[in-house]
Amino acid sequence: MLLLSVGLYVPRPGEIYLDEDACSDLVNRLGANLKRLVSLNLENIISILNRAQIGGYIRWHMLWHVLLNAADEPVSSTYRICENTYIVTLTTVDGPGLGSLDERQLCELLQALGDGFNELRKLSVDQVTHVLDCLRIIGILKCSTVGPPVLPPPSTSSVSSEHYGMDPPRPAPPQVKSLPPNGERLHSTVSLSHPAETFDLLSSELQPLTNGQPATPTFNNAECFSPGPANALPWPNGDAISYLTPPCSVNSPSAGRPLIFQSASVSPLGYPSMNTPQSIGTPSLASVASPICAASPGTEAGSMFSPVLSPCPSNALQAARPLILPGSSGVSSPHRRATGTPRSPMDPHQREVVVRMLQSCRFHDRDLPLKERQIHQILRAGAAITTQDPSEMLTPLLRAGPAQSSLDSLGVPEEWEGINGAVNCLRLLDADRDKRNSFTLKPLARRIMQILLYINYEKLRKRSDTDVLNRILDAYVDDPNAARTEQSRKNRFHSFHIRRGKWWWRLAASLGFGILLIAAEDLMNIMNIDTFTNDQMDAFIAFILHCYPGTVELFRSLEPVAISILNGEVPPSFSELIFSDDSGLLSQKALWIAHNNDQQALAAQWTSTPWVVEKSKLLANEKLAQFLAFLDGGA
Repeated sequence: MLLLSVGLYVPRPGEIYLDEDACSDLVNRLGANLKRLVSLNLENIISILNRAQIGGYIRWHMLWHVLLNAADEPVSSTYRICENTYIVTLTTVDGPGLGSLDERQLCELLQALGDGFNELRKLSVDQVTHVLDCLRIIGILKCSTVGPPVLPPPSTSSVSSEHYGMDPPRPAPPQVKSLPPNGERLHSTVSLSHPAETFDLLSSELQPLTNGQPATPTFNNAECFSPGPANALPWPNGDAISYLTPPCSVNSPSAGRPLIFQSASVSPLGYPSMNTPQSIGTPSLASVASPICAASPGTEAGSMFSPVLSPCPSNALQAARPLILPGSSGVSSPHRRATGTPRSPMDPHQREVVVRMLQSCRFHDRDLPLKERQIHQILRAGAAITTQDPSEMLTPLLRAGPAQSSLDSLGVPEEWEGINGAVNCLRLLDADRDKRNSFTLKPLARRIMQILLYINYEKLRKRSDTDVLNRILDAYVDDPNAARTEQSRKNRFHSFHIRRGKWWWRLAASLGFGILLIAAEDLMNIMNIDTFTNDQMDAFIAFILHCYPGTVELFRSLEPVAISILNGEVPPSFSELIFSDDSGLLSQKALWIAHNNDQQALAAQWTSTPWVVEKSKLLANEKLAQFLAFLDGGA
């Protein structure tokens, strides 16, 4: 087995998009040439790679002979720091062989392979990943990764790595590393700048191959996320924060703890530390420096929520040249549109695996499988888990004045608690739903208002022995639906407004509250039209956790911001915090990393371990109880 990393030019503006037939043709030609390459002896392989660099097909290469040479160093390397390149790493199923070519045959193979690399580098990152996935499916490659680009510093003058914000990455053998069963974090964090360390981990994963045993991917569906990192923010009782996560085994389901909301005695500028577990061994969101600085915990009553983080001043943000993804404008400004990578459609093999995994889902209280129609609805909802234009979703907050609250900037009533607060929210939500009106809420305002209405309703029910809903409807004197029967008005309240707020809360409690900020508008529409059941919601959450861990990490990195918005606050330097080119939570780099992690996790799914579906309702209720306690304490 060979491990090959090459540096290819970054896709340039005007990149080519291949249709299905052209893509299949490229896969066929590139696969045949790669298969021919690995059938040669090492001397011939290295000769072709060196000539490919001289000919400009690649900028450098690093080659490991995995099975026969366990040394840390590659057998051949011309690696150098090159700007405007990205790293493609291939693990071949076969090779090296014993074949040998004469000079003419070497030149022919070099030209054919070089033409394939030339076509590959003209494609978008998504299509490069798709081509490599196809090569894996047909058995040419065992696995592959597409690493982040190495971009030039902001100026042409000499800039140190400290000013640039990150060290230039070195290629590393790919790996798909799950967290250990006990839920602890890996003690050694693999970095792109330490290929030898990565090689050690990969070598141990490939050990079964040396014994003649069939290899299976090491990505364990049941260990995609741990209950929480060891250094997570402590809960008042000393436990760590956790989310609803796939259990490590059928017999040991994970337990969840509510997230920590801001204490009234904590500075409104502070945010809880939200460390999220990494799911696979690729550059993760942990490598995207968040523009948040540690602040010393105070001695006030709220200090049990320490460590508290506060935003760095804007001059502490080092803005590097943005990573431009397909569809983005490439304009660098504080309000530059951050366009997410389009979610790549599953190839037939991936879709078949995911469908089988959903078919195998079993629920704790009954053994009934999901119906085919329900599985189709889950897949439709999965395609809407994120919007392709996060900046458009957050526009009202980007325009907020310095003294303006988040609720005011979104058009959400400042008075949302109590009976009058419920009526205030109902009035706007009904006006938004009435198509005869020109009034329309922004998507973020709508979902925030639905959640606040749900929270307020549950709080009123908890405090009052009387019929809360009747009191709300009686106070809603200008209800445009007042002519309807009382039961019809109650059904409308529960089935539309409260139901949606409850589902948003349930998704946020399990996947991270950042979902409120960047989920596509169609997500809740799909769920409502299809009338998701509780089992479907639980299976949908399991599907996202297993197949889109990069997106889940993105949601959780945004959680402190989302909680601040629910609390009525716009974080200082909001646009830089979110969209700073180098360290923004939704920078092009962060979006690209999340997308790449999703693609690798999706490609690594196997049907050998059925998904055990957790009851997301339990965790949602637990976090709701905590938030209600916070409201009572802050009143």
